[in-house]
Amino acid sequence: MGKSYLRYAPQATFGVVASSGAAALFDTKEPSRAIVPALERIAVWGIRNGMQACSLGASDEHSQVTALAASPTPGQYAAGHESGTVRVWDTKSETEVLTLSGHKKAVISLQYSPGDGNLLASGSRDTVIIIWDVVAQTGLFRLRGHSDAITSLVFLRNGASLLSSSLD
Repeated sequence: MGKSYLRYAPQATFGVVASSGAAALFDTKEPSRAIVPALERIAVWGIRNGMQACSLGASDEHSQVTALAASPTPGQYAAGHESGTVRVWDTKSETEVLTLSGHKKAVISLQYSPGDGNLLASGSRDTVIIIWDVVAQTGLFRLRGHSDAITSLVFLRNGASLLSSSLD
């Protein structure tokens, strides 16, 4: 008779954790939480206990989350949507802080400026980058130059320069 080994049996599972529209975030300011896209909503999961802490979404938003970015302000996250809108959420109060509209296609890249995070850059499938003033809730610059979807954005050093990549 052969040896019998203990089989691994999960004690707890997350269930359906996220949709595949955007990458999950693990914020260094809140390392016990995972922020993930969940179709048209954002789900915040507790890593240690495997429980959903909250689910954030607007009743008038029916397009999937396609990009996520962590704000320098603890507990605030930006979500880009297929509709071209960007929504900023506060996980502590579970409320929407602001909505930014300006893209014609899906927002697939978001990046806050370093330091105070007063600027938010959004890149879209419409080949446009918009630099938003989060405090004034307005677009400052509309940058064109790529011929295909913007895939990544990074503010350099003090936030005075922005590096972008694209599928072109």
